[in-house]
Amino acid sequence: MVDMVRAGRTALLCGASVWIFTYSISSAADDPALPAAAKTKIEYARDIEPLLQKRCYLCHGAQQQMSGLRLDQKEAALKGGASGVDIQPGNSAGSRLIRLVSGVEAKVMPPIGARLTAAEIGLLRAWIDQGPDWPAQQTSQNPDGRKPGSGLLNSSHWAFQKIERRDPPPVRDRAWPRTAVDQFILARLEAEGIAPSPEAGKLTLLRRVSLDLTGLPPTREEVQEFLRDNRSDAALRRTLGPLLARSGALCR
Repeated sequence: MVDMVRAGRTALLCGASVWIFTYSISSAADDPALPAAAKTKIEYARDIEPLLQKRCYLCHGAQQQMSGLRLDQKEAALKGGASGVDIQPGNSAGSRLIRLVSGVEAKVMPPIGARLTAAEIGLLRAWIDQGPDWPAQQTSQNPDGRKPGSGLLNSSHWAFQKIERRDPPPVRDRAWPRTAVDQFILARLEAEGIAPSPEAGKLTLLRRVSLDLTGLPPTREEVQEFLRDNRSDAALRRTLGPLLARSGALCR
């Protein structure tokens, strides 16, 4: 009889624990105090690593791990700290990290400085909900705290992609482009329904080139010589030489 009572109490306690845990998670998901997650695809090196480095590494980085939590290493961060797991992949609302930086819990993080903005918390939420996508090795900080460079080196940002030659896109107005670059420009203009601007006059072109290369308007002699030359765009190319020479002399 005593064993049956003990078994009943154990089952009741287990059921209550499961209910409390489930309720706390569902309540977190519906908590209006949490800023909404960002709707964009999150890129760790671009969106998250700079934020963690700026706001979190002082207390949870290579030099110091308050409450046993380290956020500059993936494995350590997912393991959590002294209070348990702080990041639940796929469940930002139930992640203790989000609840702390949102001010939902009694303790607010970071403990010093300005609180995270709603936009910053939204990025963290979306990052956790989406995976989180997190390279095993960060590049913004070595274990000894040195910063070798930007985490964007591991990024899919266009500036870090291998350069590949692309064929110029087809365009409707085949008479307008003079170079392959013109075709790319015209293709985008046609896609937007925009007609190219009329070509500038000779005097305007000369003034633009002179201001760009020397910071000064063309001289009267340069204007007269340029206007006398009627050999198509070759006149502008022949003018570039003297202007480049003037630019070099001004820089010395």
